[in-house]
Amino acid sequence: MRQSQNVFNKIFRFLIIISMYLATSIISLNLEIGFFRFLLTLLAPLITLGIWTSFISRVDAEFKPPFTTYISGKLRLALELVLLIGSGISLILIGIEVYGVVLILATLLHYFLSIDRIQNLLEE
Repeated sequence: MRQSQNVFNKIFRFLIIISMYLATSIISLNLEIGFFRFLLTLLAPLITLGIWTSFISRVDAEFKPPFTTYISGKLRLALELVLLIGSGISLILIGIEVYGVVLILATLLHYFLSIDRIQNLLEE
């Protein structure tokens, strides 16, 4: 089971993931928790990165970073949707509606373009 090797789709996925990391920083910066929000602005993308790279599916395992745990494809798909769509919804809730909607639509477009990867994740 090999996922799509479309270069455009891989670049698009990379840009969506980078946008998710930026969104977590923006969301953290807009929290009303005093000075701690600046620390959280730096830590939130790192925590998201840790979650993103720690739990991978065997379908996505082109390389195996250290300290990873294999999870089922369905669970990986759910994790991706929670992180990506959740970042977009959070942007909408803090008042940055346009970028939140763009992130959500870009995520859905990516999943539409990589339907073969989705099928492989669901079959695993």
